[in-house]
Amino acid sequence: MSDAKEFQTIFIVGMPRSGTTLVEQILASHSQVHGAGELSAMSMLVNPITSRFSDFTDWQNQKQLFEEDISGIRLGYLQVLHDLKVNEKNIVDKMSLNFFLLGFILSAFPDAKIINVKRNPMAVCWSIYKHNFSDGGHGYAYHLGDIAEFYNLYLDMMSFWHERFPDNINELGYEELSENQEFETRRLLAFCELDWQQSCIDFHKTIKPVNTASTVQVRKKMYQGSSQDWRHYSDFLELELQDILR
Repeated sequence: MSDAKEFQTIFIVGMPRSGTTLVEQILASHSQVHGAGELSAMSMLVNPITSRFSDFTDWQNQKQLFEEDISGIRLGYLQVLHDLKVNEKNIVDKMSLNFFLLGFILSAFPDAKIINVKRNPMAVCWSIYKHNFSDGGHGYAYHLGDIAEFYNLYLDMMSFWHERFPDNINELGYEELSENQEFETRRLLAFCELDWQQSCIDFHKTIKPVNTASTVQVRKKMYQGSSQDWRHYSDFLELELQDILR
């Protein structure tokens, strides 16, 4: 495997249905970026490590093993990127639930760019609730109270990581992006240390596979107002969520 420094890793995180697919499509429209979709590699590399933590009692042994594991995460993930066999050096992983793993990610890749996509919490919760997820990783998604609690967990996790890695995490608001597309796109590209390309505004013209529920949306121009759809059901949603959401 060639020098690891040749890749710039970009991780898009956030709640499902928050706009992560849109942000990946914008970045993948840049000539120097490859959108890799939702890679499961990071969780597959981290899960065996976390499952062993409770077995350790000697902190020094833990520390030594952790350092070895971080090296293993880095090498394993870079191998996955090399196996993509793409020419672009900037690789986007949009597995949104990687927000659980940012400590491992930024320990293995201190120069990684983390983009946290935020959206109106009521809009996110409603969009999750009305969507039928095909995989088994979203067991919380079928009860509004569980969705709200999961959203609160997401907020807590991102607050925790911000305190520890303030320079690595960029906050991108979905509503701000839809209302000020060029300004927010320029800010996004600057954070990723990418030059301006008009193609990132014309992201809907970019041909790449999209395997999420947002496949239709990213084939269209940016539109406003989608975060207001929940208001058609506001009486019901506010009754269910207002005492849970922060």
